[in-house]
Amino acid sequence: RASLALAVRSPLCAAPVIPSPRGDTAAGRAGGGTRWWPGGAGRGRALPGDTAAAADDRVAVLGQGDRADVTARRDRLNRALSQFDAATIETTHGFCHRVLAELGVAGEAARSLRLVEDVGDLLEQVVDDLFIRKYVARGHPDLSRRDALAVARAVLGHPAALLAPPLGNGTDLAAIRRRLAEAVRAETERRKRTAGVLTYDDVLLHLRDTLADERRGPGACTRLRTRYQIVLIDEFQDTDPVQWEIVRRAFGDGVASLVLIGDPKQAIYAFRGADVHAYLDAARAATRRATLAVNWRSDGPLVRALDAVFLDTELGDADIVYRHVAPAARNDTARLGGAPVDVALRIRQVWRGAVERTGAGDARTGPA
Repeated sequence: RASLALAVRSPLCAAPVIPSPRGDTAAGRAGGGTRWWPGGAGRGRALPGDTAAAADDRVAVLGQGDRADVTARRDRLNRALSQFDAATIETTHGFCHRVLAELGVAGEAARSLRLVEDVGDLLEQVVDDLFIRKYVARGHPDLSRRDALAVARAVLGHPAALLAPPLGNGTDLAAIRRRLAEAVRAETERRKRTAGVLTYDDVLLHLRDTLADERRGPGACTRLRTRYQIVLIDEFQDTDPVQWEIVRRAFGDGVASLVLIGDPKQAIYAFRGADVHAYLDAARAATRRATLAVNWRSDGPLVRALDAVFLDTELGDADIVYRHVAPAARNDTARLGGAPVDVALRIRQVWRGAVERTGAGDARTGPA
């Protein structure tokens, strides 16, 4: 999922940094390019032997002005570089867990609680106990244990989701499943508290509720904003509405520099609770939006071929559009040679009726 980067407050360096699911970070990618240093005597001075830096217009600009201005710039850059490692770089879940612990009473997070990744065994115990309690005397359950587990796992996987239809005493299957979902959610929460454990989703919900609380929220938000001036979140398309609400309350609405990086066409973590609509809501609320215009990885012939097929195509939403990008000049021609068919893009057609499918409708594949 998305990752977060935060830096401790200082005159030049104060931001949270969140790493991407792949483990790289925007801060790391950006930080690797620092190769120059403004010198004295009103001129930019490159590192010895660094001819590229010597010709860099930014070096020349930083070296312009009187001695006091250049010295002030040099001092700010020195502090920025020396404090670069002070930035907090964490996953969103890790950041939220640490914030709850730091907020103490304000976050209602007891330090004795143990963070666990999976409570699947506990969930099965809850379902079995509820199942036996309701149906042991009747002998004819309204739904199978397998169906009951499916309902329970859906509730556990989406703890912030609103349950539907409205809770009632109906005897139809939808009403029965709804009552089961309510009972599973309540009983699982009770047993987690008794066992002294928190899941990663619990951490998010606790922090969201803390920041939204009328009494505790303003103080908690102020503490976060005081400590972090800049927040950078990579792979934001893989967040969910709860994470976006936390970020928005703590750092949005212009109270901090909030930078969100993502591509909704790459939103692939719905099976883990991510919701691309959180990205879309954030994008619509942004005061400034920028789009990369150059593809630095792919060959020019492939980029142009994909443009011909997908250009301006809406992918499920009017705000998720395949947009034109240009290939980097160094990749304008194909770098791959000797392929059996020397074309950049091939499209194959498969007849739906000819593909064997699973009960869930997915294409059936052979053993690995």
